[in-house]
Amino acid sequence: MEVKEGTKFFFRLGVSIGRTLEGDFIAGCDTRRSSEPFAQALASGLTTVGMPITLCGVCPVMTISYLVAKGHANFGLMVTASHNPPEWNGLKVFDPSGVIVDEALISSLGSQALQSDATPTMLRFDQAAELPDIYVKGLHSEFRRLGMKADGTRIAVDPGNGASSKLAGSLLEMAGADVLMINSEMDGVFRRPIEPNSQSLYRLGETVRANNCDFGIGYDGDGDRAVLADERGSVLREDMTLLASLRQLLKRVDSPFVISRASSNAFVDLSKASGRALHFSKVGERNVLIKMRETGALLGGEGSCGGVVYTELAMTRDGILASAVTAASIVEDGPISKTLRPYSRYHSYRVNVPFDRTSTDDSKLLSSLRAAFSNIECDYLDDLKFLETDGWVLVRSSKTEPVIRVIAESRSSDRARELATKFANALLRLMKGRK
Repeated sequence: MEVKEGTKFFFRLGVSIGRTLEGDFIAGCDTRRSSEPFAQALASGLTTVGMPITLCGVCPVMTISYLVAKGHANFGLMVTASHNPPEWNGLKVFDPSGVIVDEALISSLGSQALQSDATPTMLRFDQAAELPDIYVKGLHSEFRRLGMKADGTRIAVDPGNGASSKLAGSLLEMAGADVLMINSEMDGVFRRPIEPNSQSLYRLGETVRANNCDFGIGYDGDGDRAVLADERGSVLREDMTLLASLRQLLKRVDSPFVISRASSNAFVDLSKASGRALHFSKVGERNVLIKMRETGALLGGEGSCGGVVYTELAMTRDGILASAVTAASIVEDGPISKTLRPYSRYHSYRVNVPFDRTSTDDSKLLSSLRAAFSNIECDYLDDLKFLETDGWVLVRSSKTEPVIRVIAESRSSDRARELATKFANALLRLMKGRK
């Protein structure tokens, strides 16, 4: 949205938040040029209805969850669009435990702001720039308490000009690593696509190879997503970052772990290798945290995002923690290409099927798909997970885009593609039949 209209909306959003959630707030933002003025507008709206707020300025989203969980404020706010394009804007809200609030509350707050006619009164707030350092020091303290170190490692870091540009390097250097930063300018210009993946991180791979690094890591705009490049410069699948982190942490933390059901069977292998119980949650970070509470798990995450959840620190995914833990794994066990080899035998394939909610009920469509494949074992939550003898297929309606996602996994890349295509085509036939 345009900055002028955006500041008006975020002011009204601050008013609606302050009228709904009573307490003191702490807020941060990513490096988008619109984010800082929107954070100021949000704070102005909260102050208008008598709610105190402290601004941290640019910081990774984990900082806000950490500070709230450690009692620095009742609620946390992060003005960020995460891994989405730079022209996007959004807001994450954290409850008093540091967990992201449910989508229904966010939707309600947004609706109130859109319907509001409150006249913006813009104030100017100083930033408590020292607060993000509390998060980094807390991270480093727990890292050392667990007996981990990164001494002697060389790491290439690509924060993608995002909010982790300063703190990621600080933590790794405190842990003993030699750090090479690329794309670390925080000037609102994104010099690569924000979402970290094999296409956007090609320069990271080149940096690893050219400088004989032990590995490289790239983050998204607010630092909770992270993707690894191994010592050869090969950019790995997103789930390998979470797997590398959990593999190391499970040696030291006596706990089961939780991952979302869209994650790889490699985590089942990790459960067997570590002797730790594994629980699956619905897809979505909040669902992972809810399942962690139910099972008493201290560790978890979503394979598609890379960042690891460790509730002794924060109640959200943490890409910076993942990088430090991966460095400790190298110190103890050698190159990640070696330690992750047993878990890299799975292949996934994804298809997004265009879907119009205004003309078709997604729950009825999924029920029809389940009936069409009644001969295949199916695990149903708010999505469908079909369990084939040689793989699985997850079918779920996107919460943010007009698509139904079809994700398949098998030990053969061809078979994964075949499974995803089969179910995607079945969806298209069902939708065509309903018109």
